Amino acid sequence: MATILTFLAILLPLSLSPGPVVIVLAGLTMGRGLTAAVPFWIGMQIAIMTVAIASALGLSQLFVTYPAAYNAVRYAGIAYIFWLAWKFVTAKPKPGAEYQGDTPGVVPGILATLLNPKFYIMVMSVFSQFLKPGETGTWQLVAGFWVVMVSSAFCWMLAGALLRPLLRSERALRIQSVTFGVALFAVAVWMALK
Repeated sequence: MATILTFLAILLPLSLSPGPVVIVLAGLTMGRGLTAAVPFWIGMQIAIMTVAIASALGLSQLFVTYPAAYNAVRYAGIAYIFWLAWKFVTAKPKPGAEYQGDTPGVVPGILATLLNPKFYIMVMSVFSQFLKPGETGTWQLVAGFWVVMVSSAFCWMLAGALLRPLLRSERALRIQSVTFGVALFAVAVWMALK
């Protein structure tokens, strides 16, 4: 039990740190509403569970053995984050109504999460410290990981929903959209230079 509590204590601040997927989630909730963000969130959760289970089964060893596989995910992720940044910068949300345009759904949520190298680094660094071959507790760690990730995503969605009323004008929505797009662009540049 102490191992799981330590695992969760280390994971919580990492899961709450903003990365590209969280920026998209919070931006969707702020600019387009909670309902518009839910499909993206569902996609995130599908990908999070997939990576958590794969990590428990040895995904980190694949990336250690084949660095080209990690680099492929990294570069595809950088390209995808640039594309998401572009979508935010060019969006034209309207005040007073739920956004009706091209809103990222389940598949973009899956892709954004699966192509996020920061996510893999976090998952592999946390799991590698606690998963020991032949020991019990692996699936408890996976379940705890998922609960923390769901909770942190809800925190970001709640923050976006609480800030949404401040975006009453088309200008405010545009500023928010461009700000999140620029933030995503900065993350993608940082990832490319790392």
